[in-house]
Amino acid sequence: MKNFDLFFQKLIDIKETWEIYKIFENERERFVQEREEYQIEIQKDQEKLRQYRNEIIELKNEIQSLKKQKEVYEKSLELLQEKKIKQRIKNDINKLSQEKKQLKEKKQEVLPDALLDVEVFLDNGEIKKLKTARRIYDESLFAMYRIALKEGREFRNKIAELELENSQLKIELRDFHTEIVLKERMSKDENLG
Repeated sequence: MKNFDLFFQKLIDIKETWEIYKIFENERERFVQEREEYQIEIQKDQEKLRQYRNEIIELKNEIQSLKKQKEVYEKSLELLQEKKIKQRIKNDINKLSQEKKQLKEKKQEVLPDALLDVEVFLDNGEIKKLKTARRIYDESLFAMYRIALKEGREFRNKIAELELENSQLKIELRDFHTEIVLKERMSKDENLG
């Protein structure tokens, strides 16, 4: 618009038609050149826009593939966690069954089996094997019982000693605590006085 204003101002000064033609021709050439530059710029921008669109499409496809990959990884992770939990449960079951076997073995060690048959002396001096009508245990059970009884007595005596020592320590702790409280009160009274 400014160019046309300038052009009209120059028109007043211009007298010859060839001058007017020259001005118009110059303006037309400049306009054509600007239009070509503008079209080149539009083509460049359109090419950039095409590239951006292609990049966007590629990125969307990549995002989709990454989402699918993520889902696959999440499923495999869930399966691994399930396997881990199942394996832990199996291990716990195996451990419990082993502990159960060990408890049975220990129980058999503590309480031996009753004798199934006993040797008996008959009146005529013969020795015969007979089945027992009641549960009969051999001397090893009595020996184990005596040892357990002795150990139990020793443990009870040790517990009584420890309880006595614990009571003495409680009394000493109580006395020590009251002594500290008294010292604090005395120091407060001295600071106030």
